[in-house]
Amino acid sequence: MAELTQIVPLLIYWELWKARNKAIFYDYKMIVGQVFHHVLELLHFISLAHLFVLENCSGKDLQQLGLWLSFTVSKPKNA
Repeated sequence: MAELTQIVPLLIYWELWKARNKAIFYDYKMIVGQVFHHVLELLHFISLAHLFVLENCSGKDLQQLGLWLSFTVSKPKNA
């Protein structure tokens, strides 16, 4: 599987292209947060099919590339 550093920019381009087409052909305006959400959603679906593996890459490397993402998971209040 391709490296995460190659996949993320492609997903961003893909979602920007889709947002552009929606704006042109359907007069539907998307905000940046929606595009970002769609990119994260695609990453999630890809991760369900193929586990991401970090090989020879540290968090510092990803930060320098501008690809460092931080996720927090909140527990349900009833748990």
